[in-house]
Amino acid sequence: MGNALSDSDAKHLLAAEGWLELGDYETANAELDEITPLFRAHPEVLEVRYNVFALANKWDACLAIAETLTEQFPKRVFGWVGLADSMHRPRLAPAG
Repeated sequence: MGNALSDSDAKHLLAAEGWLELGDYETANAELDEITPLFRAHPEVLEVRYNVFALANKWDACLAIAETLTEQFPKRVFGWVGLADSMHRPRLAPAG
């Protein structure tokens, strides 16, 4: 996979970041879903997806993304910080 997102994918990523700044993680997530499937594993896309899930308090999903980032892109600091952060967030106990 090349490093550069297409113009269309970059616009969706930028839109997702804007929605996050407004606190609308659902619309941000929808924008990320518009990115070409091949590039949904791009590190910049994963970082924004992590932030979407963090705002939604979906820490198990954040942990999975952070693990992927540290394994696939170990030189990117975001993954390591996200891994530490998501590992220390409280999880909801299963109902029942």
